[in-house]
Amino acid sequence: MNNEEVRKKISDIPRLIKARPWWKQGLLDEYDKSTCNTPRKPIIHNKRPFPRPCYECGKLDVWPTTIDYKAEVKHGGQLYKFDITGLQVIQCRSCNEIYFDAVADEQISQALEVIMEDSTPVFKPFVYYDPDGDCLEVVLSMDNFYGEYVNKNLVTYHKHVTDELVGLMIDNVSQLCKKITEE
Repeated sequence: MNNEEVRKKISDIPRLIKARPWWKQGLLDEYDKSTCNTPRKPIIHNKRPFPRPCYECGKLDVWPTTIDYKAEVKHGGQLYKFDITGLQVIQCRSCNEIYFDAVADEQISQALEVIMEDSTPVFKPFVYYDPDGDCLEVVLSMDNFYGEYVNKNLVTYHKHVTDELVGLMIDNVSQLCKKITEE
């Protein structure tokens, strides 16, 4: 799937949300021009009336709106960056502070799912030291593996099918380091 198809899927997300968007729920009343374009009755969204107070500037000027948003979401240790058009949020008209509610969270989650469908996770080999167990683990591949004790301080990890070495674990690392520095 190319980038244009992914963008189209992401832009379709507002139509895919099961809950009806606020602008289709009949929540926007006719504006009263004599009172500076404020609604005659408060708008109800998630059982709380609008306008709401802004936690940033303190003004009573927070309203539902739709924005284009550049999202950065860390999932599974990987950072995903993507654009969402038509994200439904709550925003202060005075200071532009943005508040995310359940509707916005759902849109972001659905956009992330679309992105993740098209990308396969890339494994990077890693080394991990566990201070509680005083062991050092080296993982070269996330294939299914089994452990084989070489001696009391060393376990090697091998791939099930090919017996290829895919990692190892060294126990008692601090004692081994002391031995090496003494010699």
